Amino acid sequence: MAKQVRIGCSSGFWGDSPTAAHQLMTLSDPPLHYLVADYLAEVTMGILARSKTKNQGKAVGGMGDGGYVDEFVRTVYKPLMGAFADKRTKVVTNAGGMNPLGLKAAIENAARDAGLAVPLVAAVYGDDLLPRIDDLRAQGALLPFTTEGEQDAIPHDKVGTVRSHATRMHPPTESFIRCG
Repeated sequence: MAKQVRIGCSSGFWGDSPTAAHQLMTLSDPPLHYLVADYLAEVTMGILARSKTKNQGKAVGGMGDGGYVDEFVRTVYKPLMGAFADKRTKVVTNAGGMNPLGLKAAIENAARDAGLAVPLVAAVYGDDLLPRIDDLRAQGALLPFTTEGEQDAIPHDKVGTVRSHATRMHPPTESFIRCG
């Protein structure tokens, strides 16, 4: 008999009700292997980019301050972290937004503060190309979004973020994964 993998998706955008995660974790029998929570869209990335810039160097959360969706930590992870551990459910989310390492630290701190074992948390990062914006522009690699044929370059001081979205990681020069 083939092994079954049980996956539940608790959100499709930032603003979805956190009750779905609770329902999936408490009503799934047998328990889920994976809980997936999607928070990102283009407008969300813009909000998170602005919040990260505004709070640069501060370890803050809440409404995306610090570049990640702190609501995930407060309304999903903290209330369910015991259930995730007990049921061995792995959580997959993109709530890290512009600061996946900030979200990773917030999750680890939440477990530590609750006296639980700190889970292994992976963060995918390395897609921030803003430090290379001048080089990318010189290569003609950046094209701004256009409306009705407008082709004007966005002034450097108005650019909030430049991200890569690779479909594969070969060669792995711009994107990499760090675990633990």
